[in-house]
Amino acid sequence: MLFRNKRESRRFQFTKREIENIPPHDPDSPSTEQEWSDIECRGLRLSVTKQGRKFFCHRYTINQRKRTIRIGEFPAISLQEARQMVNANKNLIAKGIDPAVEVEKQKTDLTFQEFSETQYLPHAKENKKSWHCDHRIIHNDMIPVFGKYTLAAITKRDVQKYLDSI
Repeated sequence: MLFRNKRESRRFQFTKREIENIPPHDPDSPSTEQEWSDIECRGLRLSVTKQGRKFFCHRYTINQRKRTIRIGEFPAISLQEARQMVNANKNLIAKGIDPAVEVEKQKTDLTFQEFSETQYLPHAKENKKSWHCDHRIIHNDMIPVFGKYTLAAITKRDVQKYLDSI
């Protein structure tokens, strides 16, 4: 498929090769992303940024409300995995469960301290040379302020207040 004609449909059957051939979104456009739809899997969308990054998302309607869940970035999430996730979300929707609410519940269960100790710091140890600096900052500065709060309870205002106090 050639992506040169601006009038062309943005709906086609996703394949790995076709997705790789989608160009970055026009840098002069007022919108930040361009969206493409999969014909095979209803609700599966691909957002392409001006930098050329590509993200799978699922658009759906539940309780007469339109919702969107970002699934993940291509190619870290394969097309097959994205379709499986959309189908899993459709199963939840059929049962009357909003997948976005389920994702939020999983995020809100952890406190900042639990998240930093069980998820962030182990990841930092494996992927960062300066993980010991992160460990020191989190344990000495951030956990005393945010440690007992769930992740969803920490607002932008809280973070800004913390940064202003430094």
